[in-house]
Amino acid sequence: GSGVIQSNGGIGSGDYPGGGGAGGRIALYYDTNTLPFDATHLQTYGGSGYQYGGPGTIFSRKMSEDANGVLRIFNQPNPSQPTPLYGVAGGSVTFDQVIVGNNATLLLVPYNNGNTNYTDDSTFVLNANNILIDSGGKIISDGQGYVGTGGDGAGVGGGKGGYWVGAGGGYGGLGGNAFDGHVGGVAYGSVTEPNVLGSAGGAGVNGSNTYYAGGNGGGAIRFVISGTLTINGTLSANGSNGTAGRTGGGSGGSIWVTTNVLAGSGVIQSNGGIGSGDYPGGGGSGGRVAVYYTTSTMPLDAAQLQTFGGSGQQYGGAGTVFLQQSSGDLRGTLLVDNNTHIDQYAVLPAGQAYNFSSVILSRGGNLRLTETQSGDVFTFDGLTIGADGTLLLIPYSDGDTNYTNDLPFKLNATTVTIDSGGRIISDGQGYVGTSGDGTGTGGGKGGYWVGAGGGYGGLGGNAYDGHS
Repeated sequence: GSGVIQSNGGIGSGDYPGGGGAGGRIALYYDTNTLPFDATHLQTYGGSGYQYGGPGTIFSRKMSEDANGVLRIFNQPNPSQPTPLYGVAGGSVTFDQVIVGNNATLLLVPYNNGNTNYTDDSTFVLNANNILIDSGGKIISDGQGYVGTGGDGAGVGGGKGGYWVGAGGGYGGLGGNAFDGHVGGVAYGSVTEPNVLGSAGGAGVNGSNTYYAGGNGGGAIRFVISGTLTINGTLSANGSNGTAGRTGGGSGGSIWVTTNVLAGSGVIQSNGGIGSGDYPGGGGSGGRVAVYYTTSTMPLDAAQLQTFGGSGQQYGGAGTVFLQQSSGDLRGTLLVDNNTHIDQYAVLPAGQAYNFSSVILSRGGNLRLTETQSGDVFTFDGLTIGADGTLLLIPYSDGDTNYTNDLPFKLNATTVTIDSGGRIISDGQGYVGTSGDGTGTGGGKGGYWVGAGGGYGGLGGNAYDGHS
């Protein structure tokens, strides 16, 4: 036939309009079909109103071919509420195909039991033969990570907050610090298999002494696709902006994709949220993205693959993007890019060795690496530090006065390129100053009154009062 199957939402009415009703659900099971399965003939549009209702779902299954059926989300041209799918603890969702049309948004909500044991929450796992996100369409988990509260943000990397200004949440990098000195959240999680939720920004207080929660962290998405992932729109797990007066932005979340073919001209995003307020909160850090593929026609650069830190009193650090092609690339490429904003660092969590074919820092992409007691070795075949990129290397020190068991940072590389304006540094990462003599074999004498300079390759300078 050539007719229409509809389950559309109703219109919100009034001079102060009510909200539009959501679209319903359609399920079609068939053996043969000549009806076009498109947005004209299958309608589950949300109704108009103060805000359009979200579109409903269209499920179809050809009994002789589709074991798991096809999920379609079609929408009318106006902005509307999203269409949610909810994850379960340790579970997954499977379709033969998922199609998200122009102006439609599929919201994936990972499982979060709401307590502070962050190890038992679950990424949203979607298995499919093919996924298509049309131009203008979106599959998102924006703001679906750990939530802002009236104090510190929830999550492992929650930004510090409460009274007065909230800091940004951390995940793939460090959260941005707040105007009042509250510290941004820490980095955590896996670089190559990101599967945890992003952390919230810290709370803030406005001039009326009202507390506002920081922005939520981004959610966590895992795609396992046997055929083709086509992104002409957006796939994202962005952190939320600070909610109001002086709050921190949430960190980006996790996107972990395994696909045979990656195609399209759209974007994959796990960006941090913006710190808000007249005395600004800190920006949330970028999240973590990992993409495993056999072939790709999608450009694999910072325009298409984004883990930018959010703005604020201090920008959050960039997150990480890991890429690995299944044929001929056994160790993969690490990208760190912060969209020209030079502030906090992306972080590879300490305690393991990292071995990449290529590491590229670009456009304010700062990266912090930390040595541990086990003497982990970092091996990068190619290392490129672009203009305004900084690689910070932190050696191991156990903090005691036996200076023979501390370790230098060990980095093996075949080719290192440092562009004009790029840096590899370990500035200030040696033995620390105290309220007396400086630590280290060559610590300068000090205490009361004036301290002398530390020595190493030469003698430290004597102080005004004779300390040497």
